Amino acid sequence: RTEALVLLRANFPGTGWEPPPPVAPAVYEDWCELPDSHEVLPALWARHQLADQVRAFLRRQWGIGAGVAERFGLRFCVHGRHAWRVIIPVVMGGKLVAFQARSYRGAEPKYLTSKHGKRGEPGTECGRPAEAILFNLDAIMEGSDVVLVEGVGDAMRWNQVTGLGGRSGAEDSGRCGWVEGGR
Repeated sequence: RTEALVLLRANFPGTGWEPPPPVAPAVYEDWCELPDSHEVLPALWARHQLADQVRAFLRRQWGIGAGVAERFGLRFCVHGRHAWRVIIPVVMGGKLVAFQARSYRGAEPKYLTSKHGKRGEPGTECGRPAEAILFNLDAIMEGSDVVLVEGVGDAMRWNQVTGLGGRSGAEDSGRCGWVEGGR
């Protein structure tokens, strides 16, 4: 990049073009409020009338069981903006910063991302915009290999299949981390 800039300046002097100044990294207020929802825990499967639908969806769509659902803190909603959706918390730097909500009953759009804004503003659910979140980032250990997959379901499926990574098990995953890179 530097060589190209030197070449352009040498061949086109006096054009007045200068590279833009460096941009400081964005700073976000890391907060998130999950919608009113139910935990997806093995003990809960039998106690909630919709648990069978959610469990079937998780197995059919992503091939994951209750253990992985618990590890990632999955939840499900039955009313409000996120009704009939699995809530997938996004943790970065050990803090809950956002969430995605995936329909398990065919509603469109399939995914909803938490609405960002300042805490206390009507309708806001978190402080980070969607382009500033990366699911399972905390599973990456320094010096480890990384597998970038398309979505959160793929990342959770990778954990189910390999046993590597995972929000609460990052210290056990020194060989490989994986993150969701789609939007």
